[in-house]
Amino acid sequence: MFKQDQKTIELLCRSYPIVTMWTMIFVLVTIRTPFFLILRYMNDVRKYGAKAKCLNSTHKNAGYKYIRRHYKRLHKAIFSETMTDAEKMVTLFSIPNIGTRKAGFILQLCIGKVGCIDCHNETMFNVDPKTFRLVKSSPYDKQLSVAQAYVDMCNKIGTSEYLWDNWCEFIGLKWDKRFPNGGLEVSALHVQAIVSVLSKSIYNAKTLKDIA
Repeated sequence: MFKQDQKTIELLCRSYPIVTMWTMIFVLVTIRTPFFLILRYMNDVRKYGAKAKCLNSTHKNAGYKYIRRHYKRLHKAIFSETMTDAEKMVTLFSIPNIGTRKAGFILQLCIGKVGCIDCHNETMFNVDPKTFRLVKSSPYDKQLSVAQAYVDMCNKIGTSEYLWDNWCEFIGLKWDKRFPNGGLEVSALHVQAIVSVLSKSIYNAKTLKDIA
């Protein structure tokens, strides 16, 4: 699952900042969204942009517009060879509606590190949701401290690969009628949802760069 699907996403993101943009939008759209709806919602965003119904909340809409404007800078930070994972997370906190969990999810998708301790994982691993509460108006050092504590927690639970595969298996069982092939299908949906918005030009590098 992780070894194939995450690596596919990472390779595309490393090669094309525009894919990193859509990956961040993917993460934004997953907030409070049943995962089996993600493919439909991503195609809605591709078609309608900021007017898509799945972006009708003020914070999600602001996050989408911010990502569209700043994705090249965010891409550079995500793939920086000098920044720590926690420092990268703080950079991602600048995106409206993206906090610790979803910043960790972006890094998991793009570089195979950290992960997303969502409500399911909080219950599974007995994590207090207040532990990583982020106040975005707080000083940089405080945000960095929260980010580092989150990274440490993910590492304590297991690798990014473990978090990915375990979550996919859990969702596959939870919604077994939606995902008859279980965790494998859940994992593959990450790739499908991101690639779907690029399907017409995924093999055309010049066109791919021009999608934005």
